[in-house]
Amino acid sequence: MLIPAVVYKDQIERLSDELRYSEQMMFYNGCNEHGRMEIAVNPTEGRYQWAIVDNDKQLVGYIAYMVDYFSASVYGFGLMNFTENRTQIMTSGVLSAIRHILSMHPHRIEWRCVGDNPAFPKYRKICESIKRYHFNYLCMHDVFKDAYGRYHDCGIFELIEKQ
Repeated sequence: MLIPAVVYKDQIERLSDELRYSEQMMFYNGCNEHGRMEIAVNPTEGRYQWAIVDNDKQLVGYIAYMVDYFSASVYGFGLMNFTENRTQIMTSGVLSAIRHILSMHPHRIEWRCVGDNPAFPKYRKICESIKRYHFNYLCMHDVFKDAYGRYHDCGIFELIEKQ
């Protein structure tokens, strides 16, 4: 279930600090920057930050995105799983966020993903399952080099509302 992230602000920020310099944070940021996840107490209009929690209200993950109401676009996604073996709860949280996004009837939805992120195949499956949108994918090669000298591709997922 989704709860406004500000309720779990301290916990989310602390957990993101613990993940600094990790591969998991690299996948979250999509680059070598390893800054903390900042939960806004007074977010700007269109900024959504959610904690994904289980039935006992224990923090499992985090999802955030921006909505540009003028252009009817959703972008700037961030998704982090703070637990292991809680895939079903994360999936449920992501699906709740998707329902929230689709309820706003955006014209365009875009997000990026590091090519070797374990979530990559799931993102593609989600895109292909949303029938009221055209799905486009662009792979940009060798976008950044990590701390170990390995290059990483970056994918852009785009959904455009069918007319």
